Amino acid sequence: MEASPPTWIGLLLAAGAVTALGASLRRLSHRPDWSPRHVAAAGLGLMLGRGLLAFTITPLAGHVDQAAKVGHNAVLLAVVLLAGAVALGPDHRDR
Repeated sequence: MEASPPTWIGLLLAAGAVTALGASLRRLSHRPDWSPRHVAAAGLGLMLGRGLLAFTITPLAGHVDQAAKVGHNAVLLAVVLLAGAVALGPDHRDR
């Protein structure tokens, strides 16, 4: 949660936001009209958000070449998109 300040208050805000999101998803996922595809879509949204934010973060472990950082983040984003395409692709259970 890079939107919160790096203080104890920021930590509490981030933890509260994650807890509220988790509780909401847990409650919604138990509704009869929710399917595993809905849960996958929610997870994909979270993973895409993290993958896109990774392009804006400076690595903590010493100097990392910019090309290596962008390449690593691009591969991560491609894997997330591929997993999302598989999870949200056509439903073949009807056949």
